[in-house]
Amino acid sequence: MPLLRPPHERLAIALVLWVIVSIGCEAPPHRAVFGDLATADRIELRTNMLYVVTDRSKIQVAATFFDRYRDGWKTIPSGGGAPLFITFLKDGADIGTIGVGGGFLSMGSSTRYPPEAEITALVRGLGVPWPRS
Repeated sequence: MPLLRPPHERLAIALVLWVIVSIGCEAPPHRAVFGDLATADRIELRTNMLYVVTDRSKIQVAATFFDRYRDGWKTIPSGGGAPLFITFLKDGADIGTIGVGGGFLSMGSSTRYPPEAEITALVRGLGVPWPRS
């Protein structure tokens, strides 16, 4: 029996080992780190346009939504790009920026998966046409 396997077998073995290690090394869910979003006096929503929200009741609804999903974030090696970014500002300072997609939230390389219907209701309630086409 040869000591060195053919290239296609080595590739298959390497792929299987990579999958096993990737699954086994997944970090446990963690808590998102952002400020007290309810203290914001302004929200900026960025798509290909900028939407601004200063209505206290809408800010409170958005802050409550994100606070509800503060736990359970997972680290995704590929990062977390999103079609919409929501930035909470207090006196011009960023106290939290969260990416929003059709069925996910993202912050850096962390992602959270709340129900898509809840995300849609939040974004539409803040005045942004959603889902994006």
